[in-house]
Amino acid sequence: LGDVYKRQIFSLYGFIRGIINRNWFWLILGYLGFALGLLVKEEAIIVPALALVIDFLFIQEKEKKKWLERALYYYLPFLFVIVIYFIYRQAVLEFLIQEKKPRGFFLNLLTQSRSLVHYINLLLYPVHLNISYELHTYQRLIKDYVLFAFLYLGILLALALYFWRRAKVFTFFVLNFFISLAPTTLIPLNAIMNEHRVYLPSLGFGILLSAIWIKVQEILSGKKRVIWEISLAVIIGCYAILVPNRNRVYISDMMLWRDTIRKSPTKAQVISDLGNAYFRSNPPNLDRAEQLYKWAIKWNRFYFKAYHNLAIVNYRRGVAIKDTDPEKAEEYFRASINYFQSALEIFPFSSDSWNDMGTTYLQLEEYQQAELCYKRAIRINPLDFKPYFNLGNLLGKQERYAEAEEYFQVAVKIYDREIKHWYRLIDVQLKQKKYTQTLQTLKKALELFPNDELLLRVYGQVSEAVNQLKKSPP
Repeated sequence: LGDVYKRQIFSLYGFIRGIINRNWFWLILGYLGFALGLLVKEEAIIVPALALVIDFLFIQEKEKKKWLERALYYYLPFLFVIVIYFIYRQAVLEFLIQEKKPRGFFLNLLTQSRSLVHYINLLLYPVHLNISYELHTYQRLIKDYVLFAFLYLGILLALALYFWRRAKVFTFFVLNFFISLAPTTLIPLNAIMNEHRVYLPSLGFGILLSAIWIKVQEILSGKKRVIWEISLAVIIGCYAILVPNRNRVYISDMMLWRDTIRKSPTKAQVISDLGNAYFRSNPPNLDRAEQLYKWAIKWNRFYFKAYHNLAIVNYRRGVAIKDTDPEKAEEYFRASINYFQSALEIFPFSSDSWNDMGTTYLQLEEYQQAELCYKRAIRINPLDFKPYFNLGNLLGKQERYAEAEEYFQVAVKIYDREIKHWYRLIDVQLKQKKYTQTLQTLKKALELFPNDELLLRVYGQVSEAVNQLKKSPP
């Protein structure tokens, strides 16, 4: 997330500096930063709007260009990048904005009005911070205080527009706040509210506070000015204490989600993520993780990730005792499959659930079911290498080496930095006696892993075999 906002700020900086200095080098850097920001996260689409606000408030009066000329000269490249991005997005993802909305546009707008007010409160009074707020959808204008939220936000926006000539920094803060949060306000996302969304709005708030401090310092003199400066130093000191104190919760997953569950005790996602922390602890506490996943389902029986996680817990238990107690292990694997099926009934588009259920069927040696699951995972997410690799392993077990090779080739193409992908591809090629092709694969693998002893040893053996075949062909 930090990289996302750095790219947005870099893009703004390059663009604004390019306008002020009339330097195309900086303008191009701004456009490039914008393009890279879009590729990382769609929220970067706000950059042209923020640039337009800064240009209108602080720059355009100093230049002779009219707005139409400025739009064509400075802002047309932004539009060009946006069009190219959406064409690329449609081609790759096969949808422009969202494949599936968690809630309707109007309901999301009503709900986000409350979130926007809370974001302003966070800027003014950043305490009781929470990584995952327990907010619900709001649709009743009076009982849910939605109407009051709209009035509050409307008054703030009206003041900013009314005083734009006399208080440009205040206007910038307000417009920056609304524009920066526009993507999550207008487009429904799973998380109703996240603190990281305030990162960019806080930039405008910081500039506003700096402007207020300078203005007050100019007005005051003598003891009043000293008192003002001491007060400011105390406030900065308080923030300096609060920041590292808050950051302590990020030391580990366990500390983070324990802190979060105290503030959102009935939110299924939080409960499940605390379960994940126990699952990933060393050694894993599967019993406590299982309790938390079941607790998450108690609060939200439609939270499919809790069912998926319960399936993984049972799978891990089955694998641990498969050699010593195969009957009990089979019970765990069957329980795991039941939980996967429950998860997929709620959300059938989870490629991870289909892939992991296929792996569970593989443990039960039900190869046909495993193959169907892997292929379903591939259809849902053709860019995920895991089901290709797992399906290749399954086909290899059945000595269907030619088919296995095809899937390993795709796994390597998607992600070539996993050495086991190369191992398995080389293995099935050798079993088909494709020595020349195997040699080419080994050369590609050694370009990525030049010091891998196994690859070097196999490369020597295959090279020798190829040379022998050339000398005395069969």
